[in-house]
Amino acid sequence: MLAGGNAFPGMKKMLHLFFLMLLMFDSSRAGDLLSWEVDLEERPEGEVCFLSGTLFDLKKTKGAGPSDIMRNGQVDSQAFQARLASYLKKWETRELARYYRWHEMLYAVYFYMPFTCETLTSKMIVREERSTPSAVVLLYRGKVKSPVSGTIRFCGVGDDYLGVNFGGQTVLESRNGCYTTGKTIEVKENEYYQLNILIANESGAIGYALLWEPVFQPALQKPYLFRTALALPLNGSQSKPSLPDFEPDSPIWFSKYR
Repeated sequence: MLAGGNAFPGMKKMLHLFFLMLLMFDSSRAGDLLSWEVDLEERPEGEVCFLSGTLFDLKKTKGAGPSDIMRNGQVDSQAFQARLASYLKKWETRELARYYRWHEMLYAVYFYMPFTCETLTSKMIVREERSTPSAVVLLYRGKVKSPVSGTIRFCGVGDDYLGVNFGGQTVLESRNGCYTTGKTIEVKENEYYQLNILIANESGAIGYALLWEPVFQPALQKPYLFRTALALPLNGSQSKPSLPDFEPDSPIWFSKYR
């Protein structure tokens, strides 16, 4: 368990390197490496600078045999979509319990990746699990502290799917690479809210961008990047023309270890 900065005197630089190594799963290309800095010493007890996640491979059962969504060695699209829809009704992990759960935890401080088949995550799956990055579901969960008060909404793009459940309700669903604006929600500054993020890929390239914006205020020229640390994709969105642009000075949603 990671706690606040008081539990780690003199370890700030070491933790920066540690988190950088954990977060490099996001892409295998040097141009996508993170450029960031996090001040852990000011964090209250229990706060961390990332969300943790789990990867499920729906092609296989939890015993690593062929699953019920496979037909003649191929992913059955209807079966995959049905299983995804079943999970999204209640956002309960037990809906995926019959499928193979990858042994490594995932960590992220933002969700912003160009449409590609060449992520380091995919390569690790292929190498270590002797599988392919199709029919995979990534689930991230945690409590996040709102940096603002008022009405906001999440927005973004996901291919094949990006979903956000905030405070117990589904507030954003983006499919097939379409930019989507989510439902409006009310938040209070410094209050914690349960956040669940689902990223799913049936086949082919995967890409996503999770953003947010205030509502009923002077309009932003660009939405904010959702992030849990003082971190940005290297060169911002300019190096990723397939994704929507964002405001680089985006507020931070501090996260809490659950």
